[in-house]
Amino acid sequence: MGLVFSRLRGGAHRNGDGRASSTFDPDEKWSNLYREREKNNLYKWVGVRTGGELITVYEKDGEEGVLLFAQEKFEPMMYSEGRSPQLIKFIDYVRWKKTVNTVFGITEEEEFNEATSKFREHEAQWRLNKRGVEGETLVHLLLNREEPLCSEIARILIHKYPGLSKDIYLGDEMFGQSSLHLAIVHDDYDTVQLLLEKGAVVNARASGDFFLPEQEHENDSKGMDYQGYAYYGEYPLAFAACFENKDIYDLLIQYGANPDLQDMFGNTCLHMCVINYSNSMYSYAVRHWHKPAKTNIVNFAGYTPLTLATKLGRKQIFEEMLELMKVVSN
Repeated sequence: MGLVFSRLRGGAHRNGDGRASSTFDPDEKWSNLYREREKNNLYKWVGVRTGGELITVYEKDGEEGVLLFAQEKFEPMMYSEGRSPQLIKFIDYVRWKKTVNTVFGITEEEEFNEATSKFREHEAQWRLNKRGVEGETLVHLLLNREEPLCSEIARILIHKYPGLSKDIYLGDEMFGQSSLHLAIVHDDYDTVQLLLEKGAVVNARASGDFFLPEQEHENDSKGMDYQGYAYYGEYPLAFAACFENKDIYDLLIQYGANPDLQDMFGNTCLHMCVINYSNSMYSYAVRHWHKPAKTNIVNFAGYTPLTLATKLGRKQIFEEMLELMKVVSN
């Protein structure tokens, strides 16, 4: 899959509890977004699509040059100069979010409710007030480029500063996306392995607006078809199942990933296989040698993977499910 682009969902701004605000002007956000990117050093060091000072340094001086550049430029932007991550609490997120709202010209007072917020306390290495416009870090920018050279630079930094493996996007669009999610989307096994070795959260949840089904705002969950630009089930393991990467799936399982965890719609890895036509992964997950996925979990709309396949008209995977049931029962 190529570069994952941000998008505005119908021009709506979502409050901290997920509710939409109708007084937000998306045109103003885009102009402010461009201006902030022009000012932010992160995008000078690593361009969103091409170029960047850090790329030039690596091409000229290799790993040694990257580490010297990081010592001078990046360590002041990390907690404890990169030695160890810091626990980010809800109040820290609220302060950051209010600052971002001001920058983007969002004047309506946003309501923040910890009980309903997607935010969860987590460790982070890159300072919140030194991030990009989507709440991303330099490593996220590198991995989002989907270029071998950029991935190699990211691995150099993660080796040196392991805490970078824990950082997630904090902006509404990409909220919760981690470096682990990005590496999985790009089928980058080496980076996935390194991230897990360095302490990446195996059950981090990518639950921002970009990752939601198009019908998520409707009240009738029974009528949802779960189709979206990038709805892959939030968890890294569900991402691996949707992209049908069995090697990465196995690796995540070895590090404690659970195929039966449910996302905000109650969908498990098996539900996601149905939704995304991942027929071979369904069979693989059900018959997995170490952690077989359960076939009887009901999502919040009342569907098991089997009944969901019927509801969505997935004839091929439905027939494979029936055959698999015969094999498993024998």
